[in-house]
Amino acid sequence: MAIPVGMAAQGQNQQPPDYVVADLGTLGGTRGEANAVSNKGSVAGDATLLGDTVKHAFLWRKELIKDLDTLGGPNSRAASLNEEDEVTGFSGISTPDPLGEDFYRRRGDCPWPIQGPQM
Repeated sequence: MAIPVGMAAQGQNQQPPDYVVADLGTLGGTRGEANAVSNKGSVAGDATLLGDTVKHAFLWRKELIKDLDTLGGPNSRAASLNEEDEVTGFSGISTPDPLGEDFYRRRGDCPWPIQGPQM
């Protein structure tokens, strides 16, 4: 991951841009990715946990990585990051369809076979 710390002017005989290459590490697994970088050098991304079966969002800043966990489900993913190091993203929850929305079943255009009673 290259983290820019300054921009070089366009043109000939210019110095290359200043940047820092940092190994962000993982959350114990073998894969990880950065999805957003702030101007302060903080990074939001996601990485696998030990065993590589689930992925959690993380926030990396000042050379420390923090697992942002999930909302009860197995996986989460970081999507963006602002200058206050607030991360937005996605997370699974422990209860599928807790409000009973079931949009596909009501509209009748579910792209996969539906089991159970049709509405």
